Amino acid sequence: GRSSLQMATCMLMSPDTPLEGFLNDAYYTLRGICEAITIYADEQDVALAIGEFFNRSKGLSRYPFALVAPEPREAPTKADGDDEEAGVLPPMAFERPKQEETALDVDVINTSFLDDNVPQLRHINLPANVHVVDDLREIIATRQRANQR
Repeated sequence: GRSSLQMATCMLMSPDTPLEGFLNDAYYTLRGICEAITIYADEQDVALAIGEFFNRSKGLSRYPFALVAPEPREAPTKADGDDEEAGVLPPMAFERPKQEETALDVDVINTSFLDDNVPQLRHINLPANVHVVDDLREIIATRQRANQR
């Protein structure tokens, strides 16, 4: 069932959460309390790229086209009396063929090629762009999804 906690909208600004964890768990938890999720992603964010290097995992913000539902995991089976679990974990969503993908129900705003008025800033340059600020205002004020704005 639904949680008693409900959010009108959730905006993730250049999130550095691990992509795999978001795809497999965090998205479903967040979706349980919020129907309107917007992610502002930047594939060229240098700070997030450095974070990926040190964390040794792909980050959510730098892979906006990888936001697809993971394949269901195969149930473990016992092979001929063998007590070891069988079955293979599915590949990460970004490793599967496109025709098998089911997009997650999130709005993704790809800011990778967004102009800003402070060119030396690459990480979270959103406040420097009037279009992004206006988009944020619309999300909060109207609670409309991206395809309705």
